[in-house]
Amino acid sequence: MFFAVFYILLFIVLNYVFNNQVERLLGNTLNYIYPIMAITPLIAWFVAKSAITFDEEQKAVFKTTPLTKQKVYTFQDLAGIAPITSNLHGYYYSLTSKNNVYGNGIRISAAYQGKDKSAEEFEQQILPALQQMLTDASSFVTKSISTVTDFKYYTNDGMVYMLKIGHKLLIWSIFIFCAAMYFHIKFPPDFSADWDWKEYTIRIGGFLAPVLMAFFYTKRTVFDTRLKTINTFYLFNSFKHQYAFEDFVRFQITRETYNFIYTGTDIDIALTNDHILGLKSFYKSKNVQRLIAETEFILKS
Repeated sequence: MFFAVFYILLFIVLNYVFNNQVERLLGNTLNYIYPIMAITPLIAWFVAKSAITFDEEQKAVFKTTPLTKQKVYTFQDLAGIAPITSNLHGYYYSLTSKNNVYGNGIRISAAYQGKDKSAEEFEQQILPALQQMLTDASSFVTKSISTVTDFKYYTNDGMVYMLKIGHKLLIWSIFIFCAAMYFHIKFPPDFSADWDWKEYTIRIGGFLAPVLMAFFYTKRTVFDTRLKTINTFYLFNSFKHQYAFEDFVRFQITRETYNFIYTGTDIDIALTNDHILGLKSFYKSKNVQRLIAETEFILKS
């Protein structure tokens, strides 16, 4: 509260000192700027005072603000605490519910980048205490599929499992290629005119983009349970990478955002030596658990 009052007073003083010059430069725009500047520290104070509270006595999680206190989960509703990788903020920890294990959840930590001392403090001191609290409440159990008999995301051929591929990438490749051909025929390039790098960038990119998309469409991810290897192939086996089952470290869940709007969830496998093997992307998080369950079953076969 002190900082909010301080910034408001500072704003009033600066407004008084520079009033004439500011009004001359900005005119009526100040009618909108002044209120925004005035309430900004109040908003910052309000956010800073908001918190996630674990109430062991009531066995519930509350979201508290200076004005409200709302129960968001009971301990029995929770699946656990999961690290979430964000393409904007590194990674952070989030509460997940049993109804939507890989959904939005509720963020309970700061964002960490690489080897962060504050991350170590959270992971070594705070996280174990929270996990113990949830474990004592017999709620820290993530539902999983122990035995998989019907595969939704893999095709099975004996002891070999191949990840199914979607056809959206191929459809987009064909669409972009046809659009590029139409543009090229409808508006043929004039080689006698001066060089226009923007035009040729669009023309060349229109043909290269679908080629690159087709390249990734040919990717095949194969799990060989006999040899205990994971193989990825591109361009009909022209390029190959091989990893051992024992290289598996963990599943990496990445929530993709664009301009702070959720655009999907990427499921990857983190391997030793900082290698990342991409599996699949989903827009609906309810599909994530099934893919992970099937992949875990194959890795343990």
